[in-house]
Amino acid sequence: MSGGHYNYAYFKIQELSESILEDLADESQYFSDKVHSVMTRFAAELLEISDKAKALEWFMSADDNEEDLLENFKVGKKYGG
Repeated sequence: MSGGHYNYAYFKIQELSESILEDLADESQYFSDKVHSVMTRFAAELLEISDKAKALEWFMSADDNEEDLLENFKVGKKYGG
């Protein structure tokens, strides 16, 4: 496993994003459309942050080079993969 410089903190952020989406799937009938939309967007933002945190962690752990890091921070990059 790569990384470790930040104790895999990115994974906790990813788990939070996934938990929010699970809550939406399980309990969406209790939320208004606006709340559902806000929670969905927030989960996507967390996933983007998680992906960037992972890229930075791998860079700081010398698993990726500077070019890899910068590629992961490109504007418009699709996240969650």
